[in-house]
Amino acid sequence: SYVRVEIEAGTLNSRASLRGPLSDGSGSWLLSARGWYPEAVLDTIELGGGERVDPYFSDAYGKASFIVSPRTIYSIHALSSYDRVSFQENDLKEPEGNESANAITRNNYAWFRLLSNPSSRWLTESTLSAGRIERNRHGVSVPQDTRSEVTDNRQADFFGLKHTSTWRVNSNNALRGGADLRWLTAKYRYEMRV
Repeated sequence: SYVRVEIEAGTLNSRASLRGPLSDGSGSWLLSARGWYPEAVLDTIELGGGERVDPYFSDAYGKASFIVSPRTIYSIHALSSYDRVSFQENDLKEPEGNESANAITRNNYAWFRLLSNPSSRWLTESTLSAGRIERNRHGVSVPQDTRSEVTDNRQADFFGLKHTSTWRVNSNNALRGGADLRWLTAKYRYEMRV
């Protein structure tokens, strides 16, 4: 058994991954991560009028696959991502009139996948999934010497179960059917202060 390592580093983004077989030879695993950071080179991006934008993005993924038998394989997956964008207006003449905005998004997913081949003609696939999506935004504006502050927070949680079965009638025809169940809940909070 061996572990394969890949690393890429750049001025704007980097990536790293590790993969290898399980110690008992019953499957394999994978870990990977990426990052995007243009501010590392430009510090921040100037728009020309003193405004600055600071973006950042990263994600990470993990997977483990297990061979139960020659006809059954299951795998576990997880994915997480984060991105942020910040805007800042820098007016040295009117520091109290500076405006700013920040937006952050976090996504987290996990799923379990089962593949089974009960016979040479019958294939089944089942997926159990869950996750959360979060988006937070905050901004300050000062139009005509009146300060306004806005907060916008959103969160969604989901759960799903999907099953499909495929029956190969012959080399040219197949029958496929299944079910897809989903559950979703969301929260939304908006606040404005003047």
